[in-house]
Amino acid sequence: IKPGTPNYSLLAKLCLGIQEQLDVYITHMREKAFKQMARIEKDFFTLVTFQIQLQTSLSLYFHARHLWEQEHDYGLAIAMLSEATLELKVKDATLATSA
Repeated sequence: IKPGTPNYSLLAKLCLGIQEQLDVYITHMREKAFKQMARIEKDFFTLVTFQIQLQTSLSLYFHARHLWEQEHDYGLAIAMLSEATLELKVKDATLATSA
């Protein structure tokens, strides 16, 4: 790794970890704190849903960058980058229509 170059593999794993923690939070709220969940503003859960989708997309992006930096599996890197971009566009449209 060149000096000043981020560790894209680590960033992908960290983003995926954040996404998993947010998923666990939402699942926990739905199962064990549904009454309290109803008292929280709906916009908060819209934000959490957006954050989950963003972290998923960032994980795909950083994994694609890692593959590209390794100079192999260029096709897979391009496909993952395309998937990350598509994930944000589709989810953005979904959130815009639900608001």
